Amino acid sequence: MPDIRDARGLIASRTLGGGRNFHVIDYRVSGNNISPIFRGDLVTFDSNGDVQRITCNTTVAQRVPIGVVAYCLGADRRPLTFNQPTRGPYITTSTDGYVGVYIDPTIIYNVQCDGTVSRANVTSYIGVTAGVGNTAAGYSTIQVQSSTVAVTAVGHFLQIVGLSPDELADSYQGGANVRNLEVIISHHGFNSKGGGVTHAYTPA
Repeated sequence: MPDIRDARGLIASRTLGGGRNFHVIDYRVSGNNISPIFRGDLVTFDSNGDVQRITCNTTVAQRVPIGVVAYCLGADRRPLTFNQPTRGPYITTSTDGYVGVYIDPTIIYNVQCDGTVSRANVTSYIGVTAGVGNTAAGYSTIQVQSSTVAVTAVGHFLQIVGLSPDELADSYQGGANVRNLEVIISHHGFNSKGGGVTHAYTPA
């Protein structure tokens, strides 16, 4: 099995069509946000149309993901800055701000898994872990959840489209299980046909 890397959330890699020009739209985060938001987090809208971080799978049907956070801005829409060594550019709980969100449903993301999966799981669906975020660096620590791998989309946000390029030599040639995957958002807020997916933006 390859070495375990630091989880860094969902990292935009390319699109299903091969392009790398990712469209980003800024959305508001209100002072009612109930968990911190980091680069690489999977996000949704709450009932007021403000962004909230998706923290885990649940049986409570809510809204589908709208994309992944590319960057965080303050309430004045200026980029948040580092305050090293302890504070990265993320939006804290109960804080106004804005986030730039990758909204293209065809984006492929590189993400770490909390357990092992294999090439046999490509095309399967998978859920996410809570992830508390790296406050010093300002990036997400969300991972995909190996125990949730399934052949149906019900209750899952993401679909596995391949193994991360850094895993290919080890897995395809050696047959070992892997920790890094490529995924797409299977039920996306801008192309979902509805039904099947459940999620929560309440803390796990």
